[in-house]
Amino acid sequence: MNDIISFLTRISLKDIIDFIVNPKLEGPFFYIKIIFIIISFVFSALIIVFLFLTSWFKYRYSYDFKDFLSFKPIGQDTEKIAASKKWAKITQRLSSKKEADLKLAVIEADELLDKTTKQIGYQGDTFEERVKGASVLIDLKKVLEAHSLRNDIVFNKDYTINQDEAVRIVKIFEEALKGLGAI
Repeated sequence: MNDIISFLTRISLKDIIDFIVNPKLEGPFFYIKIIFIIISFVFSALIIVFLFLTSWFKYRYSYDFKDFLSFKPIGQDTEKIAASKKWAKITQRLSSKKEADLKLAVIEADELLDKTTKQIGYQGDTFEERVKGASVLIDLKKVLEAHSLRNDIVFNKDYTINQDEAVRIVKIFEEALKGLGAI
């Protein structure tokens, strides 16, 4: 055991490299080197193929590269995709006949507009202040009316809403979000 330990302590990285590139061993190792080079290329090609077949590569690098080439702020397209997905859930809730789903659709539409104004960078501590900053792009009077109805839903537990009213309110939020370029 001591012989093995003493042998290993005397061997350096240079000794190992000299052993591998020794001209006397070139013949037997030549075919092994070729085999390992081929295996390396095959695995490298498989890695590249699987990166493009899965969505990981697209989400990890492709979106950032597209943002870079489009000269837009980083993450703008991904935020728009997330807002569109959220909007799809809101419109799905509107098709429900349940009052709870209709109320939730109105609340979520309001929250999406609020989040969007924050992400774009409109200044203000409250929803109303941020929306007033965006009044050039949206119909301020309608949005504030819709927000007021949303507050009635949230703070008045007896407030009832029908599908037509919910659709009308959500439509106001939709126009505002389209005006801001969020969906």
